Amino acid sequence: RRPLSSTHTHHYFPLPPPDHPPTYQPPRRPISPHRHRYRRRRSSGSRSSRGTKNSCMAGVQERQYEEFFGGFYFDEDALSKDISLDGLDKELEEHKNYDVLISILTNGEKQRDMATMVEGNLGHIEQDLIQDYIKDNDSLVLLHDQIHDCDIVLSQIGSLLSGFQVHIRSLSSELRSLHEKSLDLGVRLKNRKLAETKLAAFVEEIVAPPGLVNAIIDGEFLLAGK
Repeated sequence: RRPLSSTHTHHYFPLPPPDHPPTYQPPRRPISPHRHRYRRRRSSGSRSSRGTKNSCMAGVQERQYEEFFGGFYFDEDALSKDISLDGLDKELEEHKNYDVLISILTNGEKQRDMATMVEGNLGHIEQDLIQDYIKDNDSLVLLHDQIHDCDIVLSQIGSLLSGFQVHIRSLSSELRSLHEKSLDLGVRLKNRKLAETKLAAFVEEIVAPPGLVNAIIDGEFLLAGK
């Protein structure tokens, strides 16, 4: 809890008093938030005596509120706005099934006791977590080693994939070259077939028929016999 100062004003949250308040004394007169301005206009002796008296009264009042309400208050500085309670009924209606809120509103438990209980529970939970971590230390070390081994294997696989990618690129260039060669061979084959067609027609025109060949051969033999 922060100490009282001239730049901070403590405003207590208006909680309803329990059935049997121990030493609750409501303030007789509300303290003005601009009391520091009025103190500057007074004399030095009166300012020191009255300031000491007001600080003592504020300390007594704070202890009474703290004993009664369990130290549940808000701190505001000079630049803060007034606390707005708009929508409080709606929030209480939404969280009415929470056990902690029901316990606070029904039994009047003090906030300091609740905070102490929560802090104790957190301490126990922290100790349990530390013990669990110590108990599972070997498993965590083994898991760390396995993760390290997996990282090494993944790095090796990445290297293999990189080499495979380079090999695929070389194969792609070879396939492109083969495709170009196949296109060239296709053009050559097409030209050869075209030349063959034209030459076949020309050869058929210049070739002598078989009868003429036989007549020429037989005529030559007859002339030789005479």
